[in-house]
Amino acid sequence: MRLEHGPGHMYRATLEGVAMGLRRIVETLETHGAPVERIVATGGIAHKSDLFLRIVAASLARPVFVPDVEHAVAAGAADLGAVAAGPHHGFPSAADAVESLIGSPWKRNTTRRVDPESSWQAPYNDLYALYSEATNQWSQPDAVARKLAARHAAN
Repeated sequence: MRLEHGPGHMYRATLEGVAMGLRRIVETLETHGAPVERIVATGGIAHKSDLFLRIVAASLARPVFVPDVEHAVAAGAADLGAVAAGPHHGFPSAADAVESLIGSPWKRNTTRRVDPESSWQAPYNDLYALYSEATNQWSQPDAVARKLAARHAAN
């Protein structure tokens, strides 16, 4: 950061850092045999920051789905609770029981899809390489700082 950077730069850098962390998580899951079939964003920031969704989609090179469910986390907790409770009182599955209460976000016409912007993918791939290097070398922060400074000086 330099003096000409302001709050907007810090905000975007924070969003990008979170997106890089999400990419690391997705790659780790997939590397260890757990394919990630869909990225679903819920909660406050998913409904309040289109910029964040666009950054995540570009960073992951995948679409991000935003269901129009106000309390998606609570619905997921209810689903897990229904599974743990056992018999579903006339419903074929726990998911059907929860769907009867709140509906299915996948059957709604209001689930929004945010596609990755192709022009953002290469810069985020470069940024992810730096992020990975930095997070893999916590014991050598000066080397990473020099590389970041050299990259900035070249631009």
